[in-house]
Amino acid sequence: MTIADALQLHVIAEGIEAASQVTRLLGLGCLAGQGYHLCHPLPANEIEQLLRHGGIDRTRLEAEPAVLRHAAPLRLLG
Repeated sequence: MTIADALQLHVIAEGIEAASQVTRLLGLGCLAGQGYHLCHPLPANEIEQLLRHGGIDRTRLEAEPAVLRHAAPLRLLG
């Protein structure tokens, strides 16, 4: 994250499998990611509905309250 910030790059974490990874990524300042923990694979016709209802289910974050305050920017990516 430090190198990415220095180079002004946007980081997307891939393969998020557990709540502990979400907590760690948010603590490092990574605010975008995808993975089985955040959302199971969906048929194309269900993706629009998911996004219209705000994206990922925030209960999947299961982070400490101090970390969860910063979780709103975390978003589901393909």
